[in-house]
Amino acid sequence: MKENNYKEAVTVFANYTPDLPEHSAGKISVKTIGHGLIHNSYKIECELKTSFLLQKINTTVFPGPEDVQENLIRISEYAEFEFTGLRMPYPKYYNTTDSLFKDSKGNYWRAFEFIEDSFSVNIPQTPAQAMATAKAFAKFTSAFDNFNVDLLNIVIPDFHNLAFRYQQFEDALNREYY
Repeated sequence: MKENNYKEAVTVFANYTPDLPEHSAGKISVKTIGHGLIHNSYKIECELKTSFLLQKINTTVFPGPEDVQENLIRISEYAEFEFTGLRMPYPKYYNTTDSLFKDSKGNYWRAFEFIEDSFSVNIPQTPAQAMATAKAFAKFTSAFDNFNVDLLNIVIPDFHNLAFRYQQFEDALNREYY
């Protein structure tokens, strides 16, 4: 593993259990997940507690990690309480109110329940994988059709603006290349 700065965050998230505050996680193992295209992600396996996903937020891409986490909480709560039919990994807290941890070096960390047998595909290798991605994205956007987007913080302007993205797509189709 090229970086070893996750230990503080692992300890904080692994050792918190709301109903059992003194309950140890036991032996802990850490495995890097994915390619770290945006965030560094780790699967944390605990001997005496359930596994979880730990992410170090890339503050170069997302200079406002608090806004990112607040958005995550809002959409997670909406998905859960509005019966959207989505199965989203719920954020893990490290105390009774906080799910975004800032370590002693200024890095921001968040954790989620780990969904076993889950995976992500960075670059589709087959048309079927591309189609599955498109269907999942369509289901996700449809589930939030009635969500009040004014409740979300803007973390990257127009990043989730589908009208803007569609216009970019149309512009690319109409562009002449020589």
